Amino acid sequence: MKRWLVVNGLRLLAATWRVRLHGVLPAPPTVMAFWHGAMLPVWYVLRRQRPVGLCSASHDGDMLAALLEAWGYSVVRGSSSRGGSQALDGVIDALGNGRMVAMTPDGPRGPAHSAKAGAFVAAARCHCSVTPLSVHFGAAITLRSWDAFRIPLPFSRVTVVVHPAMAVVSDERANVDAAVTAFNSLLS
Repeated sequence: MKRWLVVNGLRLLAATWRVRLHGVLPAPPTVMAFWHGAMLPVWYVLRRQRPVGLCSASHDGDMLAALLEAWGYSVVRGSSSRGGSQALDGVIDALGNGRMVAMTPDGPRGPAHSAKAGAFVAAARCHCSVTPLSVHFGAAITLRSWDAFRIPLPFSRVTVVVHPAMAVVSDERANVDAAVTAFNSLLS
């Protein structure tokens, strides 16, 4: 019952937001990457692309997976702390099949605004790019959580900015580390 209330409450709330996409979404295959604390409007704006969403294998991840499925996403479950290799395999399979993958490289437990390597490794192995997305909120509630999670208020304006795609030359450690550093610098 709780999951149903949360999912449908968020679906109703999101339908009131005045979301503007600034920039052009790249054609798949690509990884769309954004901070965990700003994820709700991004998930909402990407839903029309029918992407694959990466969710943790936790209880909170169950609720997010239900919301994403209600918005038309395919869902891959796992994270750096639980089911990481299966999640990476699922993301690589999705990219290999020409899909757009949406994920939060600082989730599910942080530290906030510090990307982990998974998105960049997957992009390198599939010879595609990582596209950073940032969010500018109008009126929002900020939760007291590790990621300062923000929920836009009803009828608030939200802008999702599409930054230039980042190519990851190879999955060698130095290349991945350089891409992670560039991503962190761009979105900080």
